Order: sequence, then structure tokens, then C-alpha cells
Amino acid sequence: MNILKKKSGFSLIELVVSISIIAIISAIMIANYRSGGNSNELSVAAQNLVSEIRKAQAYSLSHREHNGTIYPTGGWGVRLTDDTSGDLNKNFIFYYDIPDIGPPLRTQKFDQAIEKSYSSQIGHNVFVSNIICDGVDTNAYFWVVFEPPEPKINFLRSSDPSNTTLTEGINTVEIVLEHSSGKTKSIILNKFGLIDIN
Repeated sequence: MNILKKKSGFSLIELVVSISIIAIISAIMIANYRSGGNSNELSVAAQNLVSEIRKAQAYSLSHREHNGTIYPTGGWGVRLTDDTSGDLNKNFIFYYDIPDIGPPLRTQKFDQAIEKSYSSQIGHNVFVSNIICDGVDTNAYFWVVFEPPEPKINFLRSSDPSNTTLTEGINTVEIVLEHSSGKTKSIILNKFGLIDIN
């Protein structure tokens, strides 16, 4: 009698199918990991920018001095732009305002050489793609200024980087941040000091 021996192990086809399934699952996981990293960079950038805006508000409320010597009577603020020339839309400026005569900043030219506290990158691979003021899409330079003592919130916009002509009376602003991957996140500010990230 001939006894058939059981063969153990994998056939070549089973091995190829198993490796293919593992490769497909790995590719999906890597793609999701990279996508999650892009979303994380965008979320971190939005949170950091909101923190800087809140810091300007807190500095104005606490009557903070710049370098312990200069009290900015015009307040503290953040300047942004969606101007792509020279990568300007990848940075923001945190500043203080010292008006010479008259109302703060609104009638004054922002003097970056004197009034700039610091400039910083918005986020890794993140830039301002759009600034929408009261529902109107604008290519603009934008300032949010907290004027002491309340602090009064001023949203100002200009198409001119030297801000010789400022638009006042803005009630709601949407700052659209975009990641180089194409994903976007919006920061919405209103005249009452509310800030929301969508």
C-alpha cells in the first residue's frame, strides 16, 4: 500500500498573493500617514497663528510695554498678506503701534523698521492663500490690531504694502491657510473678538 504523504508549506501562488496583499495595505497606510502629516502641519499652523493673535490681544489688555521701555499706545497686532511676491504670504508680523498724532494706526503709516516686534513663518509648507473681508475676496495686506485700553479691535486692509490707504469698518475676516498639498483651513475673526478655526 502506498501511503500519501501530506505536504506542508505554501505554494508559490499563495506566497505571491500574500505578499501582494501586504504591499497594498502598506501603500494605503503610508499614503494615509503622509496625508495625516499634511493635515497636522496645517492644524498646527492655524493654532499657532490664532495664538499669536490672542497674544496681541493679551498684550494690549495688560498694557504690555515693548522691551520694557516703549508703551504702544496704538496697541499690539498681527499683519498678514496673501501677496505671493517674495513669499510674503508665508510669514506674519507681530508688531506694536506707536502713533505720533491722532488715532492709532488707522491714519498712520505702519513703520516696519520701528514698530515690528518680530516676524515668523506661518507654518511648514503653509501659506495664506486668501483673505476675505466681510465676504469680499481681496488681494490685500491685512492687520488685526487690539487698541488699548478695552482693547478695541480694528481690522484693517490695504492693497498697498506701504498701507498709505487703509480700509476700516470691517466686521468679519476669514483668513484661508493652505498647505502645499492643497488642503485648506480657515480662521474666522469677528469684531467681538471671537476666533474660530474651520
